[in-house]
Formats: sequence, structure tokens, C-alpha cells
Amino acid sequence: MEALNDIMVYDITQNTWSSVIPTGDIPVGKYGHTACNYQSDKAIVFGGFSSNHVLGDLFIMEIDDSKCKPFAKSLIISYKIQHLSR
Repeated sequence: MEALNDIMVYDITQNTWSSVIPTGDIPVGKYGHTACNYQSDKAIVFGGFSSNHVLGDLFIMEIDDSKCKPFAKSLIISYKIQHLSR
């Protein structure tokens, strides 16, 4: 499987997908990660797999301007792949 770093956003009212070009500190390409909505104006992306290693990174993206940044780099988070968020 190929690790990608493209971002697609689903518009529930229009029933369409659109491509988003992220800015800021963009995470490495990955798959098997979890992404979820946070506080209605942010998306959080956690973990996954890239190249030959499992990731434990946590990024937050502002929905309105697609700006990405690492979230609390000082946290020690165990590495996860193929996991679910609740």
C-alpha cells in the first residue's frame, strides 16, 4: 500500500468530495491512520503507517484555512496503525 498525504473533504450537504491543499507543517504521507472532527472547525489526524514504520504523530488541521501543525509534540503517544477513534 502506498502512503499518501493528500486530503479530501466531504461536503454532506452537496454529497461531494473535494481536494484540499494543506499548508503549514504538513504530516508525512500515511495510511492506516485515524482522522476525526474536533470542535467543529478542526480535524485531528493520528498515527498510521509510512514507508516502513508505524507512526505515533498527532496533527491538527484548521478546517477554514487548511493549516496543519503538530499537536503537543512533547506528549509521548504510543504508535498506532489500523485503529479507530470514538
